[in-house]
Amino acid sequence: RHHRAHPSWSEEAEDALASLKLLPPNMATFKITDREIRTIKRRDKTSMRERMDSVIVVDDGVALLERATELLATASEKDGYIFLIAPLLLVSGRREVEVLAACAGRSTFTKVGDTTVLFKGQCKTKGAETAPYVIPLLCGADVFVAAIDALRRKRGDLSGMTNEEIHKKMTGLFTQEALRQVFPRLPGGCKWHTLRSLYLQYVNVLYNHTMAINRLGKLCLGHFDENESVRYLSTRIDGLEAMKGRLGALDLAT
Repeated sequence: RHHRAHPSWSEEAEDALASLKLLPPNMATFKITDREIRTIKRRDKTSMRERMDSVIVVDDGVALLERATELLATASEKDGYIFLIAPLLLVSGRREVEVLAACAGRSTFTKVGDTTVLFKGQCKTKGAETAPYVIPLLCGADVFVAAIDALRRKRGDLSGMTNEEIHKKMTGLFTQEALRQVFPRLPGGCKWHTLRSLYLQYVNVLYNHTMAINRLGKLCLGHFDENESVRYLSTRIDGLEAMKGRLGALDLAT
């Protein structure tokens, strides 16, 4: 500050100093190079290929879904967090923070039909404004909304926290060991985010529709395009033959 008011060298020296580029050019625009973009894309393709080469198989889809719906049917604020959150994720396909954000009023689930709700609060929108949209559930809408209310009563008001702060506060719960406590029949390798993929597989079978599954994923998971849904096709649920179309025609209209 003193030097700026009383420079000790010439203006030419000042100009030379100002012209020095101490940081890489891309720091000025916060953009990665084309080569870096290609590297990331290759890494993503490799990761996706590895997931597709080792599909996670649930051998008794009926038992898994029955376990989730039973937990939700008796849900109360006295239940442990994992026994509330895990079944809510499985039957709705939402992310952990999207369910927890209901405690902050940033996520809402409003009953539309017997097994559908209007969901508001989509995360990972790439900065775009996302309109509320209808999602199909794997249980009754009344049961689901009641379980959300139980979670809200248990967790209390989180409106003073951002979604990132909420997830950071609760992330210690989301271990594979905790998930196996809730759903002991899940195979090894299942993570909490795997529930989102399993949800899509259930919707594909339990509802009557004519869509390709990646198109179904775009609509039910809130993706920008069908390609985003491909990464959620790395699971398979066996034993659902008798449940095909049980929840009727898929209706995503508001």
